[in-house]
Amino acid sequence: FSIAEKDSTILKIPVGRFRTAPGDGYIGKVSFNLMRAFAAKAYYLNQRLQAVTGSTLRQKLAKTFLLPDFHDEDDLFKMKREQLADFVNAARPSVSREISAMQEDGLIEVVKGGIRIVDYDAMENLLP
Repeated sequence: FSIAEKDSTILKIPVGRFRTAPGDGYIGKVSFNLMRAFAAKAYYLNQRLQAVTGSTLRQKLAKTFLLPDFHDEDDLFKMKREQLADFVNAARPSVSREISAMQEDGLIEVVKGGIRIVDYDAMENLLP
């Protein structure tokens, strides 16, 4: 299921409409778009599963920081602390403390707009 962030309208399409050939006009496009959306969701959930399998919060954060999908063109990790805490299934204050500790240890650098990995080798050594 999903939770809408704002008021939304749901479009109900009878399942029989999808039993036509995939190349049939708009139904083919809708089918393709649904498959792409489901694939993107499955990929995201797989990444999250990989992140939460760490045994310590530091391992979970390291796995998440090393995921390329959450970095921008300047190689900054771009996720807010609250989202990150939810992603690794931890309390936000604990995540903030661990980020500070990782910065003190020289693994990462917290900069305006994101987090930059400073020592990739040490970060990868945290992984099981």
